[in-house]
Amino acid sequence: MAFGNLIHIGKLGITGAIKQRLLEENISVKNFDISIWQEIMDTIKDDENLKNIYTGSTNLKDKNAFFVAKETTVNISDALWNKILNVINRFNGKLPEQHNTQKVETIIPQKIANNSTPSSRGINLQSEYPNIPYNANGDVDFNELTLDKLKSKFPSSEYTIDINNNRDYITVKRKSDGKFILSCANTTSYSGEKLQMVAFEHNGVLTQLNHQNGQFTQRTTFNNDKNKCILNTTEDFNNNGDLIRKETWNNDNTAYVAQIYSNGILCKETTYTKDKENNVFFVTNDKNYLSDKLINEINRRINARESGIGFLQKTDEIEKYILNGIATNTVSDVLYNYTQVTGRDLIQDIIDDKMGLSYEKQKELLTHITTAYKDSIPVTLTNDYYYEGTGIGYELQFALKNNDIEMLKNALNNVNKDNVQFVLSNIYNPSGNATFTDISENLYTKLTYIIGDDADEYISKFSDAMIQNINENGGYSQDIADDIKANKDSKTKLGVDFTRLLNRCEAGQTSTITGKPDGAIDISNIKQERTGDCWLIASVLSSSNKNQKGLDYINNMLSVDNNGNVTVNLKGVDKTYVISAEEIEKANHLASGDPDMRAIEIAVDKYMKEYSYELTEDGNPDYSRADINGDYESFAYNILFGNGYLNRTPDITKDDYNNENLVYTLSFGSNPNVKAAVLGEEKQSEVNLIGRHAYAITKSDNKYIYLVNPHNSADTLKVERELLKSK
Repeated sequence: MAFGNLIHIGKLGITGAIKQRLLEENISVKNFDISIWQEIMDTIKDDENLKNIYTGSTNLKDKNAFFVAKETTVNISDALWNKILNVINRFNGKLPEQHNTQKVETIIPQKIANNSTPSSRGINLQSEYPNIPYNANGDVDFNELTLDKLKSKFPSSEYTIDINNNRDYITVKRKSDGKFILSCANTTSYSGEKLQMVAFEHNGVLTQLNHQNGQFTQRTTFNNDKNKCILNTTEDFNNNGDLIRKETWNNDNTAYVAQIYSNGILCKETTYTKDKENNVFFVTNDKNYLSDKLINEINRRINARESGIGFLQKTDEIEKYILNGIATNTVSDVLYNYTQVTGRDLIQDIIDDKMGLSYEKQKELLTHITTAYKDSIPVTLTNDYYYEGTGIGYELQFALKNNDIEMLKNALNNVNKDNVQFVLSNIYNPSGNATFTDISENLYTKLTYIIGDDADEYISKFSDAMIQNINENGGYSQDIADDIKANKDSKTKLGVDFTRLLNRCEAGQTSTITGKPDGAIDISNIKQERTGDCWLIASVLSSSNKNQKGLDYINNMLSVDNNGNVTVNLKGVDKTYVISAEEIEKANHLASGDPDMRAIEIAVDKYMKEYSYELTEDGNPDYSRADINGDYESFAYNILFGNGYLNRTPDITKDDYNNENLVYTLSFGSNPNVKAAVLGEEKQSEVNLIGRHAYAITKSDNKYIYLVNPHNSADTLKVERELLKSK
């Protein structure tokens, strides 16, 4: 049936107009729920005539946002009206038989210009609470709260009205019992955002509504006592008016329950009880419902897949809990709890396809979580870049693994100088687990392969972000920037330079040297930082810590001029490098402490760059030796001494390590699960030896081997030979 040419959008808004017309066509709207109206509005939202009547909002999916519009008359075509009827027909089986019914008045609040009306923020102020004036910006209109108007509502014979000079703070008290009836505050936060609070008595309960920049954010209720207000409940809402957190307090404010919600799902519930003596609250019960449900469903699926017994469960529940439950206010809790319980990373489990999901489903769940993760901390906070960069890093992993060019380009476009270091933290694998995170050495190859002809543009942008990050954090990148410029026509050498940048940026620029170089290694003042060059430092320490002969050999490699520049002669490969004072001072990705050790690190780094250039020119690019980030002690001995090293596994229970003509290091391929005692302390402590890490051996006796850890050369460790027997 044709709708006719015109509908009048009056005080009842668009839905009100459609309701009226449906009633005229003998179609009842009595049992229509929000989902029907939502689909109707989705159906008409692209109609050009209707687009123009909204007062500033194009987001029709916000709850109640479509209920209000300018008062006008618009055209609706017969075709569009038939689409509306088709929507209603699909719901027909859920509705009672249609009969003509009388017109029913509906209370629909008028639209406020920027769609920030408090009535579309989870509560309907006009139906639940006394009328409060709002202006066109969605703020409380304090100009309407004049003394005359307040007196008309609250006679001075019964109420005390207080308005300050700026009319931004107003209170109304009842004289008979001294209780607050109305309280309004208008202020500005430290970040410049406008904050407003409106509190009033309603049915015996004092209710406070908080607004931030015109958006309703919180509702709080109190017991309205004469002398004090006792908290009952606090409810926080997101921008769509959905409840995201609720706190319920007991009668004397000594305990409360905090509940976290997402899309109506109760995700977490924590009970806090007050320690009256110390006046602090502590957790007495913590239930992460969403995380527990996810863990149960995912483990069932992983176990079925790994065991090969039975069929894989449907993914419906996993999808429901991730897509509906994980949001900006829940994502951190879920990820943290998942790791605490399972020892795994939820996002990594999806990337590594532990659940046997389709590629499309993996991508959907991954991007949902990373988007929530990136949005979970306000941009105004510094550590927002951590969440942003970590999310991008996960997306990079997934795109690289699945050769997803569009996702890869999108992730790379979002990398910048502020988040790049956190992006890199997710393409490195410090734990040594066999996951796809071990891609730092072949990232350049992967990028050029997947992206193809456009790869240079993205790699250049990525490189610029890393260079800026290094420079702004007090590091040194000029050497690599110069090499990139010089090697612009050699893709293989650019791969070396790009990998060096990755390693340098990821390591951070946090270490510092003490004093100026003097041409002598200070064997008790070296601390390896985040660059993985334990293989080099341990080799130097094993030489210089052994005896005077070894120390003299290392020191004879060094000479210092009056400007603090250090000449380093790498005798094993017959290479000499002059390291500037600026490089030594700013190379804060390398070891802290002794500047002479740092000069050796830089010299070896330069040698390895040249070594890697030669390897790549052979036509088989291998960037594993682009710099000093990760290698073997045998390679360090070759650089320092030549080919005179012995790369063998000795009998750890018997060998004598005191020979002054030989130097030794010790390393483990995996976690050795061995403890060593720290010498030189009043109360001797124990530390765990680390896998995939090199130690300098300084001496031995019948029972112990004595080690120095590059992490802190000031300490000597002793470990029982027997403990190392099977390692």
